[in-house]
Amino acid sequence: MGKKRQQKVALGDANGVVQCMAVKKGQTEAVFKTLPTRQPVSAVVLGASTGQADRIFSASGQTIRGHSKTGKEFFKFVTNLAEDIKHLHIEGTEIWTTGRTTCNLLGELQGLRLIRFALPDLGVGGRSGSLSGEGPQPRPRL
Repeated sequence: MGKKRQQKVALGDANGVVQCMAVKKGQTEAVFKTLPTRQPVSAVVLGASTGQADRIFSASGQTIRGHSKTGKEFFKFVTNLAEDIKHLHIEGTEIWTTGRTTCNLLGELQGLRLIRFALPDLGVGGRSGSLSGEGPQPRPRL
């Protein structure tokens, strides 16, 4: 108690740069800044599983990248999706993405859901069963 923690903010820009800034005692400093990519960053999220809280994931076009807390790229996945990724959620070995009209689950329980209306956002909560409703599935281990 009484310890002031450093706060960090990660963001992506139109040039495809992901950067992280730290704020402590009112001072702002750059933690890391990636090199630009060819497409703008459309989503920046933290990993949702235990052990992934310090991992930053970003989407540009159809590509998903993972960055460590120091900015080193540890993961790059070029998907075969037909549209750009707009929203992203990473949990364990599962990657949830949405575009303008599709929702995708990449990983052990792969599936494609075509939606006939615009998807404004993506939220993934705790799941007790599989996508097909066939009952509980074992969680992937890291």
